Amino acid sequence: MCRVAFLTNFIPPYRLPVLQALHERLEAFCVIASVSMEENRNWEHINVGSLDVRYQRCVTVARTWRHPANFEETTYLHIPYDTLSQLAAFNPDVIISAELGARTSQAVLYRKLHPGTRLVVYADLSERTEQGREGWRGLLRRWILRHADAIITNGTSGERYIQKLGFSPEYIYKIPYTTDLSLFAESPVICKENGQLELIYVGSLSQRKGLVIFCEHLDACVRESKRDVRLTLVGNGPMQEEIARMKHRLAFKLNLVGDVAYEQLPDYYAAADAFVFPTLADTWGLVVNEAMAAGLPIIGSRYSQAVEELVVDGVHGWTFYPDQPETVYKALHQLFAMSAEERKEMGETARKAALEWSPELVASRFLAVVEAVQS
Repeated sequence: MCRVAFLTNFIPPYRLPVLQALHERLEAFCVIASVSMEENRNWEHINVGSLDVRYQRCVTVARTWRHPANFEETTYLHIPYDTLSQLAAFNPDVIISAELGARTSQAVLYRKLHPGTRLVVYADLSERTEQGREGWRGLLRRWILRHADAIITNGTSGERYIQKLGFSPEYIYKIPYTTDLSLFAESPVICKENGQLELIYVGSLSQRKGLVIFCEHLDACVRESKRDVRLTLVGNGPMQEEIARMKHRLAFKLNLVGDVAYEQLPDYYAAADAFVFPTLADTWGLVVNEAMAAGLPIIGSRYSQAVEELVVDGVHGWTFYPDQPETVYKALHQLFAMSAEERKEMGETARKAALEWSPELVASRFLAVVEAVQS
């Protein structure tokens, strides 16, 4: 029985089930968000229901993220300037603050002014996403971590990164991402005997997702194996036109669907034989959870923590490094060699693994951290 404040950039729809589970199980739970939504998100209005959500006064700066893996992406830096007053109005026993920047720096100051309050930093990051981000950020992050009572990260890679900053592994808690997967779990896993192998990707068509280079690798594998393959891309983004221009020279069929309604996604998953996720850098990748819950084997990049945490090679699919072509070829050839019955069995195993991580279980993990920092 305590009061918990959750500080974050904004509330994406996939995070709502976990936040609602926390709201139901805590004496008082407040989400303090910097903005209602970011400009580059195409989600409709988010219904937060009975959640206590408060929005901050902040300055938002658009910037270009240039990664050493040679991709660029527009991101938004939110700098709230009323965190202290927002926290004072709620009077939390425990603060869970996302990221390692201005928001959490102010949470540290609040903790100093209120010694009875505990601070948990929610570090949604990985070693791959943080490459090239040291310098002054490293100094700020080390200062924040010196004043945190615990760290939550969503994967082993994030855990390793936090340890490199000098934080004790004893107080790092690993809690994977999840959401309500019931929509995807309702579809039967079908043994598809047709000759064409149906692959699917769902997400943004951006440089970071590695789709152009993956299509090149898939093209080489298809030419070598002579397999009849179609890759369906669900989503849109800045790379859509460049990817579309590749269609005429590829040895496989490329189907660009564009955006679809969320409730239609299970139909697209049900029509596929396997899910591909060739990202160059992702702190998680919730589409992997969704695809596994829909009963699909995963062919995924280990630069996604969802793949690193959820996918065991040969059990739920195969993993690869997108910048190491031989690992991509190996994963694809292993998929090509499978029978329809073997794919179905692997998909059923993937579904069971994904459904183990329910929003209620993840909320319980958060509550365990809250209890630990108060003991």
